[in-house]
Amino acid sequence: MIQRIQTIYLAIAALAALALIFLPFAATPEPVMSSALFEDGKYNLNDNIALLLLFIGAGVLSLATIFLFNNRPLQINLTRVAFVLNFIGLILAILLFLRDDIVRSDVLTSPSDGLGILLPILVGVMLVLALRNINKDEKLVRSTNRLR
Repeated sequence: MIQRIQTIYLAIAALAALALIFLPFAATPEPVMSSALFEDGKYNLNDNIALLLLFIGAGVLSLATIFLFNNRPLQINLTRVAFVLNFIGLILAILLFLRDDIVRSDVLTSPSDGLGILLPILVGVMLVLALRNINKDEKLVRSTNRLR
């Protein structure tokens, strides 16, 4: 049913994943022209098309999964796919950040963490909690089918 707790978890995951479009992972006080990520002073999803696609895909899948409450096996699979997309996006974001010249060089401007770095972790936690509750509902339905 749509009023279950996993709906709230999936909605929070979708909102957090889509909020990454507007929130930076990290920022510098001033733009760094020698850096690929910090040319505008902010490292966000717009700096890499793969990051953009991964996190938007995770957000859209989380949102679409809310309405698949009648088909719990498909809902479970799509939640797992959204989790994998989010995890790959988080790893890619970290690798891009560590590979950037500003981190490896002795530039005076060091990046400060933004709120965007915490959101993929929140998305992952919410998707795991949603998956756990969807599985719980599926077990409950299977046990009632055995009793009939």
